[in-house]
Amino acid sequence: MNNDINQIRKKIKSNTNQSTIRLGIITSIVLILMSAHWMTSTDVYFSHTVHMFFRKLFFIPAILAALWFGKQGALRTCAAITLLYLPYVYISWHGNFDENADQIADLATVWIAGALAGVLFQKEKTQQNMLLQTHESAIIALVNALDAREHDTQLHSLRVKAYAQRLGRELNMNDEELYSLGQGALLHDIGKIGIPDNILMKTGPLTDSEWARMREHPTIGRNILRHANFFDTAIDIVYSHHERFDGSGYPCGLKGDEITLSSRVFSVVDAYDALSSCRPYQERIDYHEALRRIEESSGKHFDPKIVAKFASIGEKEWTAIANSIKED
Repeated sequence: MNNDINQIRKKIKSNTNQSTIRLGIITSIVLILMSAHWMTSTDVYFSHTVHMFFRKLFFIPAILAALWFGKQGALRTCAAITLLYLPYVYISWHGNFDENADQIADLATVWIAGALAGVLFQKEKTQQNMLLQTHESAIIALVNALDAREHDTQLHSLRVKAYAQRLGRELNMNDEELYSLGQGALLHDIGKIGIPDNILMKTGPLTDSEWARMREHPTIGRNILRHANFFDTAIDIVYSHHERFDGSGYPCGLKGDEITLSSRVFSVVDAYDALSSCRPYQERIDYHEALRRIEESSGKHFDPKIVAKFASIGEKEWTAIANSIKED
C-alpha cells in the first residue's frame, strides 16, 4: 500500500513539474511576442509590417496550450492574450477604426485557432485512451487464456510486470519504455499456449526432448504477436526473456548489450519471482536467499549493473509489491 502511495506521489510530482515547465514556456512566448509587438515602431512601413507580424503570431501559444492542456487551457491562454493586448489597442490606437478592426480580427483568429485546436487535440486524446484500453484488454485476455491452462500464470505475470516497472524506474526508464516493459512482462510466456499439456503441466523433470519443445515457447510467442502491430513493443521480452548475459541462453544465444535493456531487466525480476513464489516443483525461498542466488549468477545469467540496482531497492519494497498482488 505504501509503495503504491509513493508511486502515485512521484507521478503527481512529475506531472506537476512537467505542467509547470510547459506553463512557463507558454507564458514566456506570450510575453516575448507581446513585448516585441509593443516595442516595434509603427512609424515606417517596414517596421509597421514587423509590428503586425508579431501580432499574428499570438496563435502559437494558444495552439501549444491546446496541445498540452486541452481546450480549457487554450481558451484560458486566449483570454490572457486578450487581456494583455486590449489595453495596448486602447492606448495606442484609440479612435483608429480601420486598425482597430484588423486588431480585433487578429484576436478573433487566435480564439478560433485555440478553440479548434483544443477540440481536435481533446478528441485525439480520447481516441488514444480508448485504443489504449482496448489494447490492455487484449493483453489481459491473452494472459487469462494461458492462465486457464497453467494456473497462477496470471498472478506471476502481474507480479513480474510490477517488479519490472519498479526496476525500470530505478534505471530511469521513461514512461513509454515502462509501458512497453509492462506489456512484455504480462505477455512473456504467451508462447506456452503452443506447448502440449503433458509437457507444460508435468511436475517432474523434463526429458531432453521435452526441454527442446519447451524452449520453443519464445519463438511461438513472437509468432503469435508479430501479426498485431500494437504488440510490437512487447515482442523483445517475449522473444528474448530466456537469453543470458554470458550468451548461454536461448533462442539466439545473445550476450551482453546484444540483449535489449528491457529483456535484461525482465530476466532479473522473472528469476526473483520464480525463486520467491511457490511452484509445483519447488518451495518458495526468502528474499535474502533469492538475492544471493541472483547475485551468484550476476555476469553469467544477469547484467551486473541491473542486479546491483535490484539489490539497492531492498526487501521491504519488493515484499510490498508482492503482497499487493493477490488472487481475487
